Amino acid sequence: MKRNTASCRSSSRMLTFMRVFFAVLATIFILACVVSGLCLIFQWPQALLHIILEHGNTITLLSILCALLAIFCVIFYSALMRRSLRAANREYQLLANNLPGGICKCTANGAYEFLYISDGFLKMLGYTAEEIRLQFHNSSLALVHPADRERIAAQLMQEAASSEALTLEYRVVTKEGKTLWLLDRLSRLHDERDAEVYYSVRIDNTAKKEADMLLHVRNELIRIAMEHSRSHIYEYNIATRSFDSIMRPPHSTHPLLPEHIQSMPDSLIDSGFVSSETADGFRAAFHAIADGVASAACLISVKNEAGNYDCWLNVALTTVFDGFGAPVCAVSMLEDVTEQKHAQERYDKAKRHYDAMCSSTLASILFDVETGTILSARAHSASAAKLLPEGTNLEACLPELARRTVLLGERAEFLRTLTLPNLRKHYEEGRNFLFEYRTMPEGGLSTAWRQIAVNMERDPASGMLTGFAFVTDIDAQKRKELDLQHKAEHDPLTGLWNRRALKAQIQEFLESHDAQNGLHAFYIIDMDDFKSVNDTYGHTRGDAMLCAIADQLRGTFRKTDIIARLAGDEFVVFMKNADTEARIAGKAQEICTRIQSITLGDPKLPPPRASIGIAIAPDAGSSFETLYAHADAAHYVAKRSGKNRYAFFQQAEQAEEKIQTTMPYSPGLPLLK
Repeated sequence: MKRNTASCRSSSRMLTFMRVFFAVLATIFILACVVSGLCLIFQWPQALLHIILEHGNTITLLSILCALLAIFCVIFYSALMRRSLRAANREYQLLANNLPGGICKCTANGAYEFLYISDGFLKMLGYTAEEIRLQFHNSSLALVHPADRERIAAQLMQEAASSEALTLEYRVVTKEGKTLWLLDRLSRLHDERDAEVYYSVRIDNTAKKEADMLLHVRNELIRIAMEHSRSHIYEYNIATRSFDSIMRPPHSTHPLLPEHIQSMPDSLIDSGFVSSETADGFRAAFHAIADGVASAACLISVKNEAGNYDCWLNVALTTVFDGFGAPVCAVSMLEDVTEQKHAQERYDKAKRHYDAMCSSTLASILFDVETGTILSARAHSASAAKLLPEGTNLEACLPELARRTVLLGERAEFLRTLTLPNLRKHYEEGRNFLFEYRTMPEGGLSTAWRQIAVNMERDPASGMLTGFAFVTDIDAQKRKELDLQHKAEHDPLTGLWNRRALKAQIQEFLESHDAQNGLHAFYIIDMDDFKSVNDTYGHTRGDAMLCAIADQLRGTFRKTDIIARLAGDEFVVFMKNADTEARIAGKAQEICTRIQSITLGDPKLPPPRASIGIAIAPDAGSSFETLYAHADAAHYVAKRSGKNRYAFFQQAEQAEEKIQTTMPYSPGLPLLK
């Protein structure tokens, strides 16, 4: 390389010398010829003319020598020019072959045929010139990747009339099948035959293109991450102590801190924006960054719109160093963690509550609501404690636990309700789980009421949804509630349902699907002349008779039927699924017969009698009020017809009047609406 460079320099100096020498010699020769010619033509001046004529042979010889010298100079100059061109061509070839690509020349018509291809370009593709001619028809456009070919052809056609250099980016496939990205710089020129051609420098741009694509992918990843992130990004300049907002999440409507802050962090602390309890940690984090620590973080509470320190921010700082390792700035990520902080406080409170409850409950279980894994368990009963070992699955333990601790009739509901999906549903709806059941205590002679309560909180640190289950003894409280409920729904004298409970149960049944099938009888049973019993024999004997009537009604009807005492001597029975009117009438006859059989052990006591009104659902009505009104109207007809009998309420407008009585072979009376 050095030898070629020195040779080129020597040839260049020699060419310069020869050009100067040839110019001087040519000038002298031309001047001599011109002067001699003028003297011979004009015969003046005589002295010069005399010299020319006197030394004519000498001058002719000198002219011949000058001509020979000129010929020699031309030949020598041509040789030097050829040598210089060969050296320049070698340098051009060397330069073309050392480019990260190559140089090409092709026609500017639609075929874009190669006129010249450098070795560097051939080496880059792995093809020979002959292979390009045969496989690609010597077409530059045919080398372009099929996915880019149409686009490149359109660009070339669009820029055909332009004299400006054109830059193209496209893919090619090497002989080995590898895809390369080329950066092609084309210039449209006219060659020596005045034909339009393209000269192009084609550089392998694959590494840069892949780096750009990788950068694009990473930028997309950052963009997507920021769209789903809750962090606000700030830049902290260590030298100026300025704090400037760079980016905030798309869903955020306002920055967590002012977008530009001077004298960070002192300005926020001195203004009272940051609470005094968290100010020291906030200041220490920024001092650590200034001292060259790679990263620092802190948790601060700041004022909210109401002026309370109820907003919590997590501040994470990452230091950026210069080329000498000195800290220059820091990237700060701020996240509003108020909800997480409150969740942590709730979780800690629930944990403290759990710890406190453990000492006062029959059993307690700490478990993972997502997986059902028992984290810890405690029970007063040794047998129950063995059924809940740590690390086992709660749902797998429940069947055996229910078999040993829950009454048979309530086990199915216990297992159906206490499931992980149901617990998670309660949590999502913001409800705690409560379930009451009965158990047979060890060594006990009667059942006892228990309650299992499950409080659920998500651990902010781990994200685990934790369940705190407590089993408490509610037997005394439950029995008191049941007693109050019984008194609120039952007649205190007879123990039958009262009016409120009767109405609620009948209305519930009538609104159910079961009420659509079959006949259902509504009886109003009113005692005849019962006031005389109270007046003659006293209220004590009257109350005893009412209790006896209640017992007779219980013996007449099924447990599924509803029997109630409304007031005084009025009773109501609702018989479900009575099948036929004959059966309904038979029950009314049986009521009258049973009531007349009551003696209370006193032969002087006249047998009690009753008048009964009957309304049949659904024909006579589909609500409690309607059935009661129709049965009441029927019972008054029975009263007016002689008492001690029953009467039906019927919807037919044209029906023969018949008296239906409890007396044998006596006519009865249907009620016309």
